[in-house]
Amino acid sequence: MRIYLGGYLTFYAGGQHWVELDLDAPARLKDVLRRANIPAGEVFLTAVNGALVDPDQAQVSPADEVRLYPPVDGGAQPQRGAGPQPGAFACRPGCGACCIAPSISSAIPGQAGGKPAGVRCVQLTPDNLCRLFGRPERPAVCASLKPSLEMCGQTAAEAYATLAALEQATRPASPDDKGESHDGI
Repeated sequence: MRIYLGGYLTFYAGGQHWVELDLDAPARLKDVLRRANIPAGEVFLTAVNGALVDPDQAQVSPADEVRLYPPVDGGAQPQRGAGPQPGAFACRPGCGACCIAPSISSAIPGQAGGKPAGVRCVQLTPDNLCRLFGRPERPAVCASLKPSLEMCGQTAAEAYATLAALEQATRPASPDDKGESHDGI
């Protein structure tokens, strides 16, 4: 199994972006991360074969390619009931970039097969708000994506460009991929 480590996660692999891990049979991804000595709390986005997944739920196989990315904003999450946090970044109303730029492989109400990159989610309203926000049927991958200045930039166009680049970086390797670093984010 190939594991790509983005950003500072290379620290856990001696500065290397790619880690090869022998896996004889399918396994839970969180167990694979533990075996590779990668702290789950340091991983913010996880993709298996180019599709964003929840590492606590995902199963992986020996031939899979896993890509791991740390939080792009330092990972500080507001504590429940703590009120506004210094430096907290709120979702920009009307942006919708996170509902358009990335592919989503999990089922979405109205899109059973998920959605490809660059296509509007059917749950995105005309004014670019999520109809499922805060509801239990919202896909876990959507709920796990948290806004940050580094990801969202100053405008919706910057947010779309960053998310499109992340989508490109987490796509499955093509047969002609020579293992170059895709750490552009």
